[in-house]
Amino acid sequence: MSRSTIRRRREAGELPGSVLDEEHGWLTPVEDLLAAGFRLNAPAPPDKRAGDQAPAGEHPDTAPEKTAAALQAELDRLRHEHALALADAAPTWWRRSAMAERPACARTRA
Repeated sequence: MSRSTIRRRREAGELPGSVLDEEHGWLTPVEDLLAAGFRLNAPAPPDKRAGDQAPAGEHPDTAPEKTAAALQAELDRLRHEHALALADAAPTWWRRSAMAERPACARTRA
């Protein structure tokens, strides 16, 4: 059974227990699938759409933009940006903390 078949049957009301979960997509109880006449097997692969195919000889999960080296470079870049943001924010945080620890009579507003 394909995903489009399940979608059509759900839209036709044949799978009344199906619910849309924001994190996981559509969830359908096994009992509803069996009652609608589906046989349960291993999950079917996603439906293919035009333009979704990887180049010949290349698996989609190993496309150049998803290689370990590219992911490591992106992680390093994000860590560097985060460190810079922390360094920029530290003086402001320190000033607020120091002001809060002063006695009320010593506090002045800028």
